[in-house]
Amino acid sequence: MNYPTRDEGNQWEGYAVLQAKFRARPEGTGKDADWLMQEIKKDLRGWAKRGATAGLPDYMVFATNVVLSPVASTGGIDRVTTEIATLVSELNLPLKDWSVWHYDQICRYLDVYQGVRQPYQTFITPGEVLAKLHAAVEAAGQPALPRELRPLISDRQHPERIDEAAASGSVGAPFGRLPQTICGRDRELNLLAADLHRQPSKVRVLTGMGGVGKSALALAHAASVRDDGCDVMWVDASSQIRINEAMWQVALIAGAPRDTVSDHWRIPGRSAADLAWQYLAALDRRWLLVFDDADDLDALTCAESVLPDGTGWVRPPTGAGVGVIVTTRDHNVAAWGSQIAETLELRTLERPDAATVLLGLAHHAGGRAAAEELGMLLGGLPLPLHLAGNYLSGSSTDPLACAGTFNEYGQLLQQAPLVLDEAFADVSGGRQHGDAVARRTVARTFGLSVDLLRRQGTSTYADGLAQPRVRD
Repeated sequence: MNYPTRDEGNQWEGYAVLQAKFRARPEGTGKDADWLMQEIKKDLRGWAKRGATAGLPDYMVFATNVVLSPVASTGGIDRVTTEIATLVSELNLPLKDWSVWHYDQICRYLDVYQGVRQPYQTFITPGEVLAKLHAAVEAAGQPALPRELRPLISDRQHPERIDEAAASGSVGAPFGRLPQTICGRDRELNLLAADLHRQPSKVRVLTGMGGVGKSALALAHAASVRDDGCDVMWVDASSQIRINEAMWQVALIAGAPRDTVSDHWRIPGRSAADLAWQYLAALDRRWLLVFDDADDLDALTCAESVLPDGTGWVRPPTGAGVGVIVTTRDHNVAAWGSQIAETLELRTLERPDAATVLLGLAHHAGGRAAAEELGMLLGGLPLPLHLAGNYLSGSSTDPLACAGTFNEYGQLLQQAPLVLDEAFADVSGGRQHGDAVARRTVARTFGLSVDLLRRQGTSTYADGLAQPRVRD
């Protein structure tokens, strides 16, 4: 492993282990250092119990998202380093060296090493970029701004404009991902539309396996209410960090003063959630709030709250709100309790609807019978159906495509070791097995599209897409 030790000029050569220590709710205090040290102690004692025959590492890296204070002797960095040295000696571990990658250290690596930074640049949201720009402008003064951006802050009566610009980049609904038609979801769309006329009092939770179309359904409903004049705020709920950032922006859009928001978000928690919902309740225009990809339900809570209480980030609509929607693969209805949420589980598409999706995208690729067969091979899941249809839509004029018909695409897909039929044939495996198989086969259909991109000469773009996250 080419990594420098604390003694400059030396290199690590041997068996190295990296241990990741992620704290879901960092407190920004000495408690974070205490928590990290307890985690490291458990790891080191675990290695010591294995003994020399287990192949103990020569080097260890402990990577964490918590901030450690650099204060000499009493700060988190020195405390953790000293305690590791003491414990390694007490346990007689044959470690030649170790390192702690705390939050600031990881940030420095991302700044310095382009090869590490670039593969993850797609995770940076427009809101984060604009927020950094705002901070730079405040530090340097308005003359540092390009002329085109100066009007954004020229009006001293509206200092929140840049913040609102940042918010619009992160909580704007991704309407560009909306399919042209949503097949087989009339009942679900009608249920969501009915909420608009009865002033919903509960959160609407859309559940189902990956690729079943939860996000697409929420997006179709969002497009409908947007066309009716409602504000739509779309929160990426895939992690607590992203929820914190998005709800900061929601609070600004709802009218909370920027300074007040900044104060409440220094340590995001119950008070921050209360502030956002206080201003949402007072908003004088209709709004819809969507929490998309909320597979970790714990991320929807915050300090001093639990999900069924309705005191975390997700709460029933209030004021002029026309709905709060959550999309999640978590089928645990009991996690929501009985008071704040109504669950709507999405099933796979029926055979005729699956065929309609394929024929709508690639009508030249075969008849309805062949489309139905491929639709069933794809498990009736909207996401792989669209991937297959889009692949075939241009294949008739593309000599590099490996399949031009529904039958040929089905043959390609069956070369994979696992197909979606198994997800529905295995009754004993239950939902968890079905979800796992579905995700792997969605990845297979995605892989066929990426492979075509590579053969078309767009390898850079294809490489960037090569490991998708199934969010639907």
